Amino acid sequence: MAQVAGTQDVYVTKGLREDLQDKIFLINKDDTPFISNIGSDTADAIKTEWQIDVLDPPDLNNAQIEGDTYAYVLPSSTQRVGNYCQIMRKTMLVSGTLEEVKKAGRASEMKYQAMKKGMALKRDMEGILLSAQA
Repeated sequence: MAQVAGTQDVYVTKGLREDLQDKIFLINKDDTPFISNIGSDTADAIKTEWQIDVLDPPDLNNAQIEGDTYAYVLPSSTQRVGNYCQIMRKTMLVSGTLEEVKKAGRASEMKYQAMKKGMALKRDMEGILLSAQA
């Protein structure tokens, strides 16, 4: 279909508004199921220690005769284990001008970048905890 001669159209007109959604979609997978399930605590020193213990295995033959004598068994002790704190870092720098100008999808570039770096640190931690570390 031919356009009527002299028609002004969108292909030559300047100043048209863009259709940009005011949100940002992160497309990386950021699941951290291990960290999400183990909980957290604070450290008071560079090495944190705790104790672990185990129950005896089930005794499927544990049936006693009434009035029977028995011997005492030495109970097991706890085991002391520990880990050293690890310093992790993700750096960023946002100019003052970028922070002040109007942006699509976020009000503050600094807060947005900090949120992304926090998510990346959490993913790093997940990978470190689930890999063989010395």
